[in-house]
Amino acid sequence: MFKAEGYKRNNFRINVDHKFSEKFTFSTSNLVIKTFTDAGSMDFFSLLQLQPDMDLTRKNPIDGSDYRLNVDQFGTTINPLYLLANTENEGRRNRILSSYKFNYMPFTFMNIEGTYSFEKQDNYSHWFREKGYLILAGNSVDATGGQLYKSNSQQLSQVFQVTANFNQVFGDFTAKGKLSYLYESNAWESFSTGAREFGVAGVPQFGNTDGSTAYNSSSNGEIRAENIFAIVDADYLSKYIGSFLYRIDGASQFGEEERYNPYFRVSGAWRITEDISIPGINELKIRAAYGTAGHRPPWYAQYETFSVSGGTINKGVYGNKKLKPTTIKETEVALSADFLDKFSFEFIYSKTDAEDQHWNVPLPASAGYVSQWQNMGTLTSKALEATLGAQLINTPNFGWNANITWDRIRQSVTKLNVAPFTTGARGNACLLYTSDAADEEDSVDLGGRRI
Repeated sequence: MFKAEGYKRNNFRINVDHKFSEKFTFSTSNLVIKTFTDAGSMDFFSLLQLQPDMDLTRKNPIDGSDYRLNVDQFGTTINPLYLLANTENEGRRNRILSSYKFNYMPFTFMNIEGTYSFEKQDNYSHWFREKGYLILAGNSVDATGGQLYKSNSQQLSQVFQVTANFNQVFGDFTAKGKLSYLYESNAWESFSTGAREFGVAGVPQFGNTDGSTAYNSSSNGEIRAENIFAIVDADYLSKYIGSFLYRIDGASQFGEEERYNPYFRVSGAWRITEDISIPGINELKIRAAYGTAGHRPPWYAQYETFSVSGGTINKGVYGNKKLKPTTIKETEVALSADFLDKFSFEFIYSKTDAEDQHWNVPLPASAGYVSQWQNMGTLTSKALEATLGAQLINTPNFGWNANITWDRIRQSVTKLNVAPFTTGARGNACLLYTSDAADEEDSVDLGGRRI
């Protein structure tokens, strides 16, 4: 690419797998990546607008530098080669990705495995235009004082997990179990600064710029989470199948007073045709499940936010130490069948209650803040799904399967802990309010769409 080096990348990888004994193994994978990007500044739109007979390599009549800025007869189109020759736009990134894993089998029915992985990133960017850089100002060409911008960021993500797995047969019963602990963290930090108007040319340093034009920003944060969960699966003669899960989820995204929350799942299935022979039915199974899960709010939702304008502090979002994750409770019942050696059918009914939905709710003016993230209500969904499949042709050389799928989903806000309010962009706003089951069919928003 003209006046730009483009993209360069160097990789180094090392993997190690070692078996210490019949019971203990260890493996690691490590990757180091170094990249460099020189993007320059290319205005493809201007290039497309130029006449085919334009000479882009003519000297600049203003300062004698390479590449005249305005090259068309109207003086309104910028020479893209001038942008490339006079703009430094570089980026560097260093990444390290490593993972370590061990597996230990103390007994034939049990094994313990552990993993640790991390990813570390360092990013740097540099953008520079020299003093005397030319711009088009209407029909004239003006010289600027130049501009310098730099940014740097670091990020470290880590995951650690240790799990004990069990698998044992007791006569006609088969039991499987898992007990696991999971820890995750993601920390980041960044800053950027820029300034304009160099005192002298050839010294691209911030000390050579006009301090009154300087601007800067910085940010840092960290998200931590840990989970402890246990799973038990059991079946009897492969006819009666059951499963149970219990989990405790802790995360720094939850409010200070709601750091840990429990969840569970219980499910069961019965393969009816293993007990009852039904003519024409190859397999008939009924299953049911009930469980809870969580959805984490945004990292920033629990904190108070402010903005500074002209030396004045303006309040934004009001913090919430009691902010909880959304709890999703779902009940599902299903019937599936394979029949006549070529057809399959499945019907599913599910009901989901998403409780404690987190939302950025507007506050009254007397609160002093614009809004607050709150657990403001419950969204209920009911769904019916049906699938009919057929194996039309099945030969060693050709297969043809066909499926027909139907579904019906209805959603409504069944609980609202705050006053009804509108949400969405102007011209596409909707009114959020509760809907009782009796008038669910009449529940619509301001635009005529069902909520």
